[in-house]
Amino acid sequence: MIPALILLTAYVLDRIVGDPRSLPHPVVLMGRTITVIERLIRRFAERPRGLKIAGILLPLLVAGGAWGVTALIVWLLYQISP
Repeated sequence: MIPALILLTAYVLDRIVGDPRSLPHPVVLMGRTITVIERLIRRFAERPRGLKIAGILLPLLVAGGAWGVTALIVWLLYQISP
């Protein structure tokens, strides 16, 4: 019952407070990153084989980049903690 209460409370708080307008949501940042990477990849991949390779490369770059940024943040927080 407690997890359901926590989830409900988090939902209600999110609906009341929302996201700050000055700080974009991480999903928006990932969408922009995907758009930039896709444009770069499409410049070099024009043939079907290249596009298939790009289709594998894009999610690996996005997932790897998200992991890398998270790992860097955790490492930095670990470095400054007492």
